[in-house]
Amino acid sequence: MTAGSWCLDEIATVLSGYAFAGNWLLVVCGWLVVNSQTNRRERRKEIRAAIDTIEDLVLEVEVAARKYYQLAGTDSDAKALALEIKSLTRRLAARMAALTNFKSEFHSEQQLISFRAAVTGGDFESASRQPLDLTHQRYLEISNEAVALVSFLDGKYAKL
Repeated sequence: MTAGSWCLDEIATVLSGYAFAGNWLLVVCGWLVVNSQTNRRERRKEIRAAIDTIEDLVLEVEVAARKYYQLAGTDSDAKALALEIKSLTRRLAARMAALTNFKSEFHSEQQLISFRAAVTGGDFESASRQPLDLTHQRYLEISNEAVALVSFLDGKYAKL
């Protein structure tokens, strides 16, 4: 055996070892890519579920507010609805804070404040409040703020 052939045999042995390691490196890299894509999909699903929950709460608040403003301020049902509205808006704020923890882009405090002000502003919980006609501007304001809040969240989700 000559020195040249011995050197070539050694090089071939070393390269075959690197080829084996290269195959494993490709497998590991492939797994990392697939794993990150799966995690991203799962995160998007969790965020979508959180947004859906928020949308349901916004609708509940809107429906309760519509019922509330059709009653006089002294009505016992109005007082119960006022408590329900306040409870729902607290839950809504908590859900939105949790959504912000997923991604800071979902920080929507201003939209929540505007929605809450439309629902509970003015003569909310006032004993002198009179029932509002179904065509009153307040219902439109509440609906507009609800749509603005949901649209903001949906717009941020679409950009993920």
